[in-house]
Amino acid sequence: MASAKLFVVLILLVISSCEKSNPDAQLPDTVTANVNGSAWEKKACWSCMGGGSALRVSYQDSLFTLSAEDNARKIILTFGIHRVNAVGVYELTTRDKNFGRLTDGNSVGRDYFTNNQKRGKFTVTQLDLVKKTMSGTFEFEASDLSNPNLTVKVLNGNFNVKLD
Repeated sequence: MASAKLFVVLILLVISSCEKSNPDAQLPDTVTANVNGSAWEKKACWSCMGGGSALRVSYQDSLFTLSAEDNARKIILTFGIHRVNAVGVYELTTRDKNFGRLTDGNSVGRDYFTNNQKRGKFTVTQLDLVKKTMSGTFEFEASDLSNPNLTVKVLNGNFNVKLD
Protein backbone atom coordinates (compact mmCIF):
# COMPACT_ATOMS: atom_id res chain seq x y z
CA MET A 1 0.00 0.00 0.00
CA ALA A 2 2.80 2.42 0.87
CA SER A 3 4.61 1.61 -2.36
CA ALA A 4 1.43 2.37 -4.37
CA LYS A 5 1.15 5.79 -2.68
CA LEU A 6 4.82 6.46 -3.37
CA PHE A 7 4.31 5.48 -7.02
CA VAL A 8 1.35 7.90 -7.35
CA VAL A 9 3.37 10.71 -5.76
CA LEU A 10 6.27 10.07 -8.16
CA ILE A 11 3.95 10.09 -11.17
CA LEU A 12 2.41 13.39 -10.03
CA LEU A 13 5.86 14.92 -9.58
CA VAL A 14 6.94 13.83 -13.05
CA ILE A 15 3.76 15.18 -14.65
CA SER A 16 3.97 18.52 -12.82
CA SER A 17 7.63 18.98 -13.75
CA CYS A 18 7.00 18.53 -17.49
CA GLU A 19 7.32 21.69 -19.55
CA LYS A 20 3.89 22.98 -20.36
CA SER A 21 3.24 24.00 -23.95
CA ASN A 22 1.65 27.32 -24.74
CA PRO A 23 -1.43 26.74 -26.93
CA ASP A 24 -1.28 30.41 -28.03
CA ALA A 25 2.33 30.17 -29.19
CA GLN A 26 2.69 30.56 -32.93
CA LEU A 27 4.17 27.66 -34.87
CA PRO A 28 7.63 28.09 -36.39
CA ASP A 29 7.77 29.50 -39.92
CA THR A 30 4.36 31.12 -39.75
CA VAL A 31 3.10 34.59 -40.68
CA THR A 32 -0.44 35.70 -39.82
CA ALA A 33 -2.27 39.00 -40.26
CA ASN A 34 -5.59 40.67 -40.81
CA VAL A 35 -5.59 42.02 -44.39
CA ASN A 36 -8.35 44.58 -44.96
CA GLY A 37 -10.55 42.84 -42.42
CA SER A 38 -9.86 39.24 -43.50
CA ALA A 39 -7.72 36.74 -41.61
CA TRP A 40 -4.64 35.63 -43.54
CA GLU A 41 -2.06 32.99 -42.65
CA LYS A 42 1.04 31.66 -44.34
CA LYS A 43 3.04 28.66 -43.18
CA ALA A 44 6.23 27.36 -44.71
CA CYS A 45 5.47 24.78 -47.36
CA TRP A 46 8.16 22.74 -49.06
CA SER A 47 5.96 20.62 -51.30
CA CYS A 48 2.71 22.53 -51.72
CA MET A 49 0.24 21.42 -54.35
CA GLY A 50 -2.64 23.22 -55.98
CA GLY A 51 -0.97 26.53 -56.70
CA GLY A 52 1.84 26.37 -54.18
CA SER A 53 2.99 28.91 -51.65
CA ALA A 54 6.24 30.09 -50.18
CA LEU A 55 7.75 31.66 -47.08
CA ARG A 56 11.20 33.12 -47.72
CA VAL A 57 13.42 34.61 -45.03
CA SER A 58 16.87 36.12 -45.36
CA TYR A 59 19.12 37.65 -42.70
CA GLN A 60 22.44 38.89 -44.10
CA ASP A 61 24.63 41.55 -42.46
CA SER A 62 21.68 42.64 -40.28
CA LEU A 63 19.41 43.14 -43.34
CA PHE A 64 16.21 41.17 -42.75
CA THR A 65 13.81 40.32 -45.57
CA LEU A 66 10.61 38.32 -45.25
CA SER A 67 8.27 37.34 -48.06
CA ALA A 68 5.11 35.33 -47.38
CA GLU A 69 3.33 34.28 -50.56
CA ASP A 70 -0.03 32.58 -50.87
CA ASN A 71 -0.62 31.69 -54.52
CA ALA A 72 -4.13 30.37 -53.85
CA ARG A 73 -5.27 33.77 -52.51
CA LYS A 74 -2.79 35.70 -54.71
CA ILE A 75 -1.45 37.78 -51.84
CA ILE A 76 2.21 38.41 -51.04
CA LEU A 77 3.38 40.19 -47.88
CA THR A 78 6.96 41.45 -48.00
CA PHE A 79 9.16 43.28 -45.49
CA GLY A 80 12.63 44.76 -45.76
CA ILE A 81 14.21 45.90 -42.49
CA HIS A 82 17.72 47.41 -42.29
CA ARG A 83 20.03 46.97 -39.31
CA VAL A 84 17.99 44.45 -37.34
CA ASN A 85 20.37 43.49 -34.57
CA ALA A 86 18.20 43.68 -31.47
CA VAL A 87 14.69 43.39 -30.13
CA GLY A 88 12.84 46.62 -30.84
CA VAL A 89 10.40 48.58 -32.98
CA TYR A 90 11.34 49.37 -36.59
CA GLU A 91 9.27 52.00 -38.38
CA LEU A 92 8.00 51.09 -41.84
CA THR A 93 8.22 54.01 -44.26
CA THR A 94 9.79 54.16 -47.74
CA ARG A 95 11.41 51.48 -49.90
CA ASP A 96 14.90 52.96 -49.39
CA LYS A 97 14.49 52.51 -45.64
CA ASN A 98 12.36 49.92 -43.82
CA PHE A 99 9.21 49.02 -45.72
CA GLY A 100 6.11 46.89 -45.78
CA ARG A 101 4.54 45.75 -49.04
CA LEU A 102 1.41 43.90 -50.05
CA THR A 103 0.98 42.62 -53.59
CA ASP A 104 -2.61 41.73 -54.46
CA GLY A 105 -2.82 39.60 -57.60
CA ASN A 106 -6.62 39.60 -57.37
CA SER A 107 -6.83 43.32 -58.18
CA VAL A 108 -4.97 43.52 -61.49
CA GLY A 109 -1.63 43.24 -59.76
CA ARG A 110 -2.03 46.04 -57.21
CA ASP A 111 1.24 46.76 -55.43
CA TYR A 112 0.89 48.57 -52.09
CA PHE A 113 3.93 50.05 -50.29
CA THR A 114 4.38 51.95 -47.06
CA ASN A 115 5.59 55.52 -47.60
CA ASN A 116 5.98 58.80 -45.73
CA GLN A 117 2.18 59.22 -45.46
CA LYS A 118 1.16 55.57 -45.03
CA ARG A 119 3.39 54.04 -42.38
CA GLY A 120 3.57 51.10 -40.06
CA LYS A 121 5.71 49.33 -37.52
CA PHE A 122 7.58 46.04 -37.41
CA THR A 123 8.32 44.91 -33.86
CA VAL A 124 10.94 42.27 -33.13
CA THR A 125 10.02 40.67 -29.80
CA GLN A 126 12.51 37.78 -29.96
CA LEU A 127 15.83 37.50 -31.83
CA ASP A 128 18.16 34.58 -31.22
CA LEU A 129 21.17 34.61 -33.55
CA VAL A 130 22.50 31.33 -32.11
CA LYS A 131 19.28 29.37 -32.73
CA LYS A 132 18.61 31.56 -35.80
CA THR A 133 15.03 32.44 -34.89
CA MET A 134 13.06 35.68 -34.89
CA SER A 135 9.50 36.52 -33.94
CA GLY A 136 7.38 39.60 -33.47
CA THR A 137 4.45 41.64 -34.69
CA PHE A 138 3.67 44.07 -37.48
CA GLU A 139 1.03 46.43 -38.77
CA PHE A 140 0.93 48.94 -41.59
CA GLU A 141 -1.16 50.92 -44.00
CA ALA A 142 0.09 51.24 -47.57
CA SER A 143 -0.98 52.86 -50.82
CA ASP A 144 -0.93 51.52 -54.35
CA LEU A 145 2.02 52.67 -56.47
CA SER A 146 -0.09 53.52 -59.53
CA ASN A 147 -3.06 54.99 -57.63
CA PRO A 148 -2.16 56.46 -54.19
CA ASN A 149 -5.87 56.84 -53.35
CA LEU A 150 -6.16 53.05 -53.09
CA THR A 151 -4.95 51.78 -49.71
CA VAL A 152 -4.67 48.55 -47.79
CA LYS A 153 -4.52 47.94 -44.04
CA VAL A 154 -2.56 45.05 -42.57
CA LEU A 155 -3.24 44.71 -38.83
CA ASN A 156 -2.57 42.27 -35.99
CA GLY A 157 0.35 40.73 -37.84
CA ASN A 158 2.55 38.09 -36.20
CA PHE A 159 5.59 36.25 -37.44
CA ASN A 160 7.75 33.44 -36.12
CA VAL A 161 10.52 32.45 -38.52
CA LYS A 162 13.88 30.71 -38.85
CA LEU A 163 16.68 32.87 -40.19
CA ASP A 164 18.74 31.78 -43.19
